[in-house]
Amino acid sequence: MSSPFESRYKTFCILNYGKPYTNYKTFNIKYHPENTSNIMAIYVDNQKCSNIPTNKSLLDDKKALLTIQNSEKYFVEIHYISEENKPKLEYIMTKDDINNLLCKYGYSI
Repeated sequence: MSSPFESRYKTFCILNYGKPYTNYKTFNIKYHPENTSNIMAIYVDNQKCSNIPTNKSLLDDKKALLTIQNSEKYFVEIHYISEENKPKLEYIMTKDDINNLLCKYGYSI
């Protein structure tokens, strides 16, 4: 199974004398009864994304657009159990979206 945030993990190891990148939260949901997709874990990076563009054409309300642009965004990875043979999914999500995803499994950030 691959490491979460693999490219950052490798760079961090090189720059920090072999120490692994561990600045993320792990939510193990493999055995949660609501886990019908065979997800092994959801990883949320503790480091905020910066300068991530927002698709302005999706919003009409300028106030809503401003709120979304100012929201904290984080890298999120979803890893499936190895028997699924599915690739990991990588997202950039706002804190609210992450909490909406995690609350299904009894977690929050």
